[in-house]
Amino acid sequence: MAKRPWLFLINTFDVNTASSNVKMLSLATDTHSKLQAQVSDNAIAAIMASYDPVYQAYRQICSNYDLVAGNREGSTLNFENLITDNLPIELRKWEGAVRSVYYEDSPQEKAIFPNKRRPFLQGTYEDRLLAVNTLYDKLNTDSNFSTLAPQVQSFYNLVLSARDSQQQEEGTLGLLSNTREQQRQLMAVEMYGALGALMNKYKATPENVAGFFDLSLLRTIGLEVLTNIEGNIEPNAMLNLGLLPDEGTVIRFENKTDVPLEIGLSENGTTYSGNTTTLGSAGTIEIKIADLNSVGNLILLRNQSNSATGSYKVQVLG
Repeated sequence: MAKRPWLFLINTFDVNTASSNVKMLSLATDTHSKLQAQVSDNAIAAIMASYDPVYQAYRQICSNYDLVAGNREGSTLNFENLITDNLPIELRKWEGAVRSVYYEDSPQEKAIFPNKRRPFLQGTYEDRLLAVNTLYDKLNTDSNFSTLAPQVQSFYNLVLSARDSQQQEEGTLGLLSNTREQQRQLMAVEMYGALGALMNKYKATPENVAGFFDLSLLRTIGLEVLTNIEGNIEPNAMLNLGLLPDEGTVIRFENKTDVPLEIGLSENGTTYSGNTTTLGSAGTIEIKIADLNSVGNLILLRNQSNSATGSYKVQVLG
């Protein structure tokens, strides 16, 4: 019989936001505000020094995604400005952090910056972006830079999302979605690290740790995926996705496209009974099955578009 992993080895922030960037952004923003409020404390300031760059990049990437997806109006950082104006500033910070460990022109430092600043400041924009990613790969293999590496990767993801949001080509939303997911995972790791640092700071008064996290967003701990269904749905089509598991309590519904999709329960597999939920654009929502107020036990999905094919993922948790 398989043993359950030790509770403290599970990154609860990753587990509980795995299908919801909305939840992660809300959770990360809440913690950022609470850390910021106590940043005059040296221990909290040290946590923020690592947390803030990852959070700021994640917030902007989510904004870029929402802009392209058409969920809301807004502005995005310009790709060219990030490369020409922001990169030189960030590069100086990265150099300082590396040279605080390895003096300039040492063999270790030369391995990280073999051509000094040239790859970051010269060549095409794509070449410079590649230089940032290469730097991350090098830092990620050196335990001295466990804090710096995520910051470099966060800047890389931010620039990547800005580029993709400007291109506005077919498939852009998918590229942005992948970048956003990678940054969500980085954010989860950063929050896990912040939790550990706070537990160390408040080891004699652990109840203080809870004040830095919105625990209401972490209440789905323990729920397992009972059903996992994903695929495409044709215009005007209605799909019977099968029986609702008896142990199910929550439906996690992801719309992968900007096509309005409606989900609910049915008794006969062809018409809804009770309440339904519609996602008009790409996104994820968790629905309590009790809120659907239905005696039906068949999961029914409908594409409300007359012309576009939709893409979905439905999980039943319990």
